[in-house]
Amino acid sequence: MARTRLTGVLATIVAVLIAAVAATALYTSVKFAEAEQTARTAIQEATTYSNALDRLKDAVLDAETGQRGYLLTGDREYLQPYLRAQRLIEGFQDEGWEIAAMRGGEDTELRRLVNNKLTELAETIRLFDAGNPQAALTMIQTDRGQEMMAEIRQMVRGRQAEANDRAQVARQRVENYNERSGLVSKLLALLLVLASVMGVFTLYQWFRMRQVEEEVEEAVDTAERIEVIAHELDHRMKNLFAVAQGMLRQSARGRGEAVKDFAEEATSRLRAMSHAYSATRELDEARSLSKSVIIDRVVRSQLLDQHRVEIQGEDGDVSDKAVSPLALILHEWTTNALKYGAWKPDADPNGLSDVRISWRTTEGGDYELLWDEQHERRENSIPEASGYGSKLIKACAAQLGGKVDYDWHNKGVRIRLIADSKLLSVSRGSLSEAKIP
Repeated sequence: MARTRLTGVLATIVAVLIAAVAATALYTSVKFAEAEQTARTAIQEATTYSNALDRLKDAVLDAETGQRGYLLTGDREYLQPYLRAQRLIEGFQDEGWEIAAMRGGEDTELRRLVNNKLTELAETIRLFDAGNPQAALTMIQTDRGQEMMAEIRQMVRGRQAEANDRAQVARQRVENYNERSGLVSKLLALLLVLASVMGVFTLYQWFRMRQVEEEVEEAVDTAERIEVIAHELDHRMKNLFAVAQGMLRQSARGRGEAVKDFAEEATSRLRAMSHAYSATRELDEARSLSKSVIIDRVVRSQLLDQHRVEIQGEDGDVSDKAVSPLALILHEWTTNALKYGAWKPDADPNGLSDVRISWRTTEGGDYELLWDEQHERRENSIPEASGYGSKLIKACAAQLGGKVDYDWHNKGVRIRLIADSKLLSVSRGSLSEAKIP
């Protein structure tokens, strides 16, 4: 079962990983497609922009060349490049590249340089047309026009470099996503191989599980047959206890007091053994029984409504080997309390007459069971410890790896059982909030 659960967990993990990697692959593919499209657009825009800048620069150069030709020859045909550049700056959009070069008219710095250059050309042409060619020539010889042309070239180169950088970034992004796509594809292929292996292993586990289920069904059938036999044995054992007690009572009829006392004592012992046997039959799957259940079956089952008992201590399990001796000890204490102690028939119901049962783990690590019986004792003598009950308690305490101490006083008796704490298991919770002294 543990292997099957582990297989299911591993299969689930692999399935989740495959789904995650597939989602990542899909996401990466989408991003790769987007980045590739963005890169194409950026490269196309950069190319268009760079070409438009070149054409703008060439147009200004042509305008300058036309101006020089006009000033030298006086032929207005040389002014056509100048007039075309002038229309470009003034907003006559007869071609699309002019818009790209000026970035839709938003590149004010480039526009200012081109305007200044065209203004300088226009001024020389105006002076020449006004019949003052010497003034136009003087204006050209100041090298101001050459400096403005150099600034335009420098700005065009800067703009083209920025466009190329953006295109390069877009290309790099495409390469990065391409690398990621390859890595994700390899990982997805690896997980698919792993999923195939897991599928084969899971199929094997399924066939193996079918075999185990058949074995479990057979074991369940056997366990049910054993349970039927156990119930039958339990029924017969209880009948044996009942028959033995009945035979003792029948045999004691009409006999002397000594025989009746013996029969009553033997019947009590058989009853104690019956309670102990019943307790052992209730052992749980961990082969243990809680102390609270033992108290209920052995002590409380014999009490009447007027009998007062207080249970204190942290509940816990008693091992199967310790259930019977512990039950016999508690039964013997209960019997003594019903006959001679706090719960005897002639006890004062309004007086101090009760029993407190508590347990704890001592500082030395031993298990301590305390039977504190409070009642008025008329005699101060200590009962003899040579009877069968005392011997039975001593023997049972030895089975628990411990001993029993008695503290007799005017208001009852305090009995302490010290046993091996290894007979206890994990705590199940507290039966009472009261503290053990």
